[in-house]
Amino acid sequence: MAIIVPSIENHFYIDVLQYLEIKLHQYGYRLLVTFVQEGITTERDCLEVAASAQADALIFFPEDCQNLSYIEKSLNQFSIIQLFQSPYMQIDSITIDDAGGTEIGTNYLLDKGHRRILYVGDNQRISGLWKAIDSANVVHDSIRTLTSSVTVNELCDIIQDFHPTAVFSIATASETVWLAIRQLGLSIPDDISIITYDNSKWVSLVGLTAIAHDLEKITSLLVAQLLLRLKGDTSTPPQHIVISPFLIERSSVLKIN
Repeated sequence: MAIIVPSIENHFYIDVLQYLEIKLHQYGYRLLVTFVQEGITTERDCLEVAASAQADALIFFPEDCQNLSYIEKSLNQFSIIQLFQSPYMQIDSITIDDAGGTEIGTNYLLDKGHRRILYVGDNQRISGLWKAIDSANVVHDSIRTLTSSVTVNELCDIIQDFHPTAVFSIATASETVWLAIRQLGLSIPDDISIITYDNSKWVSLVGLTAIAHDLEKITSLLVAQLLLRLKGDTSTPPQHIVISPFLIERSSVLKIN
């Protein structure tokens, strides 16, 4: 089987690969891994690698439908499943309720008394933030949002200007947030609280509260669906499975009045 990973720098994807390798090995399959690297390889390049390797099945993390025609043609060659994104409705997918996860995390901060929150992340999850904020009747002016591309120095300036009591960041921005807080000499959680989306190993080691995913469940469902298709089941319509994330409470969020 082949898998196309969109970023080698995202620790979450590496964790997924480790779980998936173990699961597939139980059924006698090996995993061919290809990475999309900006300026070097594209998703189309990786699709062609999987095809030339004559993979039995393909797992990929699509961001859009830009390779629709190639994907449709490839369905005649191998089984395909989408992971964490589902732009191709004609293909099986396993996704996570990311907006729901952000809502869980935001509600946790609100329950702890935080009303001045800085969100560092993407638009994919942000609707959950605003849903929780609106349900709690918190004014939008007390919430600030940034993209995950913000730099450490930019974040330091924003924290000093905005004075958030808590920061909620997605995985790819969590290290930037951590470094900015350390650079400012702030203490977690006494000076500022942190919650992060995705429970990577370093997040666990430093004791950050996190929105997590059951990787055992995700990879088990993924492999089960692939095996079903590989056995020749083409009669059932595409399956779109959505998994709910959950919160792991640690010591990085202070309860305030």
